[in-house]
Amino acid sequence: MVSAKRKKQLNLALLSARERKNMKSKNVEIIETLDSTYEGQWDSADDISSGDSVEDSESGDDRESEFDNNEKEENEGEGPLGYEDECGDSEINSEISDLEDGSKCKSQQISDLKYHEGAGTHLRASWGSGSDRSKRRKHEEARQLKEEGARCYDIRALWDQARMVGLCKAQDDPENCGESEFFGSGDRIPSLDEVPRGCSPPRRRRPTRIERQNAISDLTYLLNHKKKIKEKYGDRGLIGTYQLRHEMVLQFLHAQLRKENHGFQCHRWGMHTARMLVQWESSWVQEREIQRSQQGGGDGRLVTWFEDEGVLLAVREYIMRTGEKVTSRSLAKAVANYLKPADNDQLEDALSHSVINRENPENEEVEELVLEAIERVGIQDGYEETHHRKRKGIRARTARRWLARLGFHWTEVRKGVYIDGHERPDVVEE
Repeated sequence: MVSAKRKKQLNLALLSARERKNMKSKNVEIIETLDSTYEGQWDSADDISSGDSVEDSESGDDRESEFDNNEKEENEGEGPLGYEDECGDSEINSEISDLEDGSKCKSQQISDLKYHEGAGTHLRASWGSGSDRSKRRKHEEARQLKEEGARCYDIRALWDQARMVGLCKAQDDPENCGESEFFGSGDRIPSLDEVPRGCSPPRRRRPTRIERQNAISDLTYLLNHKKKIKEKYGDRGLIGTYQLRHEMVLQFLHAQLRKENHGFQCHRWGMHTARMLVQWESSWVQEREIQRSQQGGGDGRLVTWFEDEGVLLAVREYIMRTGEKVTSRSLAKAVANYLKPADNDQLEDALSHSVINRENPENEEVEELVLEAIERVGIQDGYEETHHRKRKGIRARTARRWLARLGFHWTEVRKGVYIDGHERPDVVEE
């Protein structure tokens, strides 16, 4: 950046240059002799033909020499506007002379500019990139070339076939043509129809109906046998969204057999899940593997409390005990009370008794108490990795969703429907 003082000096210097040009236009002859010493100090001697113009020129030269000395002390070695001067010493008089002579330093600086590779590629439509229509035309041309190449013979296979034909003719033995990369053992001369086409990548092969049926049987057998799940996926098995993916793939396989295209709508997902479902289905058919979910930290750790057998049993007992008075908030509080861990003091006492009496096999009651407390609180292997152990309850919204999954629906009392039991047998008889 150029300082304000430097700009002021340049403006004054240019002003003095304009004054001298104006004086020359008035037929005033000015002869300037500029001699430079190694210290960069300038002395000027002017021969003036007019008396009035002598004073003006002397005042202009005095201002130039004053600015030259100041600039030499402050910015020695800098060029115009603070840039590095590649032409020599950076003095204001030299700048003025450069302006008069055609700006030699400026032309030299322009010639030193270099183009950086990849400049402007980040712009939306950089120069020379073409319009969107040109890009689409290029993609279409590339696609047509690829299709045309797929119809042609592979040049390497043609040369290999010609070599085998030459060997057979040279040896007069059609059953001994040598080994080939494309045709295997040369027990016969390969025909032209056997020469592979092009070098384009093969198209993705769609699984057949038999392959889908085998995949359905394997996946159904896997989901119905916990032992197979444990052998394939370890102790954690199929939980959360990972199990949901297997069920979605199974439904999509059934939909493929029924020639339906909306298998993803079984779980009310969008088009992204539909595209991923096609990939999961192909992966299971070919490799018997399904990609794990990365939601919630990966490894399919999103597990709902609804899948816990103890929580589900507590919910059913609470609904049976409460009856029609059950609400979503009361159910959420009941689940929170069930999940509420034991007091830390009781747990520490139980653990201490367990450590003391561990060697005594007769004291089994304390051991059972400790194991029950540990199971209730969740202090076990992998406790930090289990998602549902971190939460201590559910919200009313979740409770309403659970009730809907259990078959309960919210209804209103309609008019004309008696709820006082007037149609009971004892009431009718009376």
